[in-house]
Amino acid sequence: MIVEVLSPSTRSYDRGDKFHHYRSISSLRDYLLIDSETILVEHYQRIGVYEWNLHEYHQLTDISGIM
Repeated sequence: MIVEVLSPSTRSYDRGDKFHHYRSISSLRDYLLIDSETILVEHYQRIGVYEWNLHEYHQLTDISGIM
């Protein structure tokens, strides 16, 4: 699992080019993005070689569903 805390200056890079690079790590199963300015957690789970499932959490009560 890789966990990233997003900031305004890194948000686009972490979701884009960095995640593109991380997807090439075959052992990576989970990628968690935590927004530092809003209540938003994005949990990407690998479901296949080239497939990822996204779960979004928008409320504090939602976080019990992570891992």
